[in-house]
Amino acid sequence: MLIFPIGTAVAATSFGTIDSRTYKIFEPNNGANSFINDNVLITSFEQMTTLTRKKSSPSLTIQYSYNDIYNDEFRQIEHFVESASEGALTSFYIVDFSRGQTPTNVASVSNDWSISINDTRFYSTTQNQKANHAVVWDGKRYKEGQVSVLSANASITLDINANNYGSLPLTKAQSDGILYPLYEVYLPQSAMGSFKQTQYWNDKSVHKGFMRTGDLGFVTRYKV
Repeated sequence: MLIFPIGTAVAATSFGTIDSRTYKIFEPNNGANSFINDNVLITSFEQMTTLTRKKSSPSLTIQYSYNDIYNDEFRQIEHFVESASEGALTSFYIVDFSRGQTPTNVASVSNDWSISINDTRFYSTTQNQKANHAVVWDGKRYKEGQVSVLSANASITLDINANNYGSLPLTKAQSDGILYPLYEVYLPQSAMGSFKQTQYWNDKSVHKGFMRTGDLGFVTRYKV
């Protein structure tokens, strides 16, 4: 599984790899936002009547905003984009941090996780529709799973064994975990064009170098 911005997820860990380099996940520090694109054609006529036609199923745009991120964080994003989004042909998965929910309960059921939430509208057990995958994250470690069971506005069940991605233990999921949908997306061409250099971080750590500010926009592959 290819997850932004860590690359290919490594089983039983909360890391990913790109070209043999190991990366960890981090949130966009200036926030995330998502909105639905209704692809409807609207034609107005002289008699003030309106014709509407559905062009395609609605998709979701997810925006990540970064403000003064360290040079090594920018280089990680750049590395991912260069390796995964060639010509915007390759799809991958991204966490929608704007749609996080704090579960009322996380329980192990037949080695899967049953997660109690009162709003399940972002998720689906149907392939190629909404979010078929999700992550539970505590800010450092995550656990990924495919949505295998959905009880409307009550709970979802994540199959965490199929790929075993993530190292978040159940106890931490129960105490500190936040549930986020994981969408399959594309990254448009010239995605890195908005990033600008800001201040220079001058120390001897891995952060040394110019900090950057910019935005990234992702579009879901399937209808939401």
